[in-house]
Amino acid sequence: MKNILTEIMSDCGNVNLSEQILVVTDFDKMKVAQYVNELIIQLGYKTDMVVMPTRSSHGEEPTDDISEKMMHYPVQFLITSKSLSHTAARRKATHNGSRIVSMPLITKDIIKRCLDIDYLEIKERNYHLRNIISDKKINITTPFGTDLSVKLKNTYSSDCGCFDKPGMFINLPSGEVDSGIIPEETNGVFYADCSFGEYILQEPYLQFHIRMGKIEKIDGKYSTEIIALLEKCGSKAFSVAEFGIGTNPKATITGNPLEDEKVLGTCHIGIGNDLYYGGENDVPIHIDAISSSPTIKIGSDVIIENGLHIYK
Repeated sequence: MKNILTEIMSDCGNVNLSEQILVVTDFDKMKVAQYVNELIIQLGYKTDMVVMPTRSSHGEEPTDDISEKMMHYPVQFLITSKSLSHTAARRKATHNGSRIVSMPLITKDIIKRCLDIDYLEIKERNYHLRNIISDKKINITTPFGTDLSVKLKNTYSSDCGCFDKPGMFINLPSGEVDSGIIPEETNGVFYADCSFGEYILQEPYLQFHIRMGKIEKIDGKYSTEIIALLEKCGSKAFSVAEFGIGTNPKATITGNPLEDEKVLGTCHIGIGNDLYYGGENDVPIHIDAISSSPTIKIGSDVIIENGLHIYK
């Protein structure tokens, strides 16, 4: 049987058998981390797996001992219940040259369905789309009521599975083009009908009312709980951090944001920490709100229509 990590470790990561690999997990993701750890070992690599208490929110820092360990391994897999992608520990490790794969909320099912893809095809699609919309003002509408105007920064990233150079950072499953936003030119309403963090969304769908990059009001099912979650982190948690587009043809909407945000035919906004995108909003939370079937325009030019990518 094919080891699903073969292409990721060799072609995407160019990982040498002499490189020691760190696997970071928490109490709630130990089983799937052990599964990934075993797949890595089967390919002949040496690993160290460390376990910490489950964090309380996405973007919360890992324990001090694990933060220290992350400074000393060339290749790392972060398989956790709460994302470490937007933590200072991850940023320091990649700045130090570590190549990091973040897999928050990953399941065995997602691994089996979404990791066996054509990474060259994903790379070509992502870079082409990135070049079209980078540093542009776009308008997003959806059948559920989204009408959002966003000015994108030119600090676009393209998650296509490549982590073959020192300091590279990716998310698995791959398949996302994302950017920071210009706050004063991000206005309107965004409806999320797929997922938001651990919340699998139902009607009435979440509505984020945004003015100058700030969320002024949240309506819909779970809005009370979500407002309380953000308020725990302070007013900075209500800032819009990113806009992203899914590009993975094998991902499907399941209610798991790790996969939902990668689905070809979805888009999302990220809320909270924006340091990864060159911003200054250092807050210990980052959560994505995901919407299906977007129509995205640059001026009068339609580049995505009801989720279908029609740009050339």
